[in-house]
Amino acid sequence: MALFKVDRSSASTKSFDAPGIYSTEIVKAEASLTTKGEDLVKLIFRGEDGSVASDNFLNRESVWWRVNSLLAALPLIKISEGQELDFSKPRSSKTS
Repeated sequence: MALFKVDRSSASTKSFDAPGIYSTEIVKAEASLTTKGEDLVKLIFRGEDGSVASDNFLNRESVWWRVNSLLAALPLIKISEGQELDFSKPRSSKTS
């Protein structure tokens, strides 16, 4: 049986130094509900240097513009311009 080794530095997170353009990957998406029962997704991004940032995306029509901003910033996500998505239905991880 292996022994657990205490390494606090492995649990620390590094913030991005300043506003700018960074290459990141989405390392985690956590779905949850708000206290009002609205769908919420927390995305956790990690930069090439280990920097970490997160943001919450509320599934409400008045803030869907944020999804378009995210898609504009992530050109590798292939969703056709003008395509309509029904956010009331569960969707697979595949995009069209």
